[in-house]
Amino acid sequence: MELAYPTALRLGLALALPEQRVYAVEDDGSMIAGMATLTTVARCAPPNLVVLVINNRSFASTGAQPTAEASAADLVAIARGSGIAEAVRARDVAEVEAALSRAATTPGPHFVVADVEPEDVRTAGSSQAYPFDIVEAAVVFRRALEDRGLVPPSGR
Repeated sequence: MELAYPTALRLGLALALPEQRVYAVEDDGSMIAGMATLTTVARCAPPNLVVLVINNRSFASTGAQPTAEASAADLVAIARGSGIAEAVRARDVAEVEAALSRAATTPGPHFVVADVEPEDVRTAGSSQAYPFDIVEAAVVFRRALEDRGLVPPSGR
């Protein structure tokens, strides 16, 4: 998934599939690049949408440059200011589990920022964050949408 698209795409799915809980997972750099999406999430207010932001405060894939969250920006405050009332920060595993448990059982939209340690700049970009073929994953995802009748067939 490209930078700044995960939440926007999942917002559409949440609206199209109101009976299912939909999760958007992205990092702080991607969320910062797509912050305008938060106002649309708040305006549409899908109760089944959960946004999980993995906050390492850096653009790890491009050399670990600091994001705005590394200094003054606060994504939880920005989400709340956009109109998302269920916005929380989780600083450890127990807090992440509690936030996601609440998000799975109560109406949202929910916005959870999970603080994690930044990747070591000496190894940035060498992590196995994507242990799958991203192109194949996109094809599988498209086919799943076709099978549900949410997009027209691509002519497989």
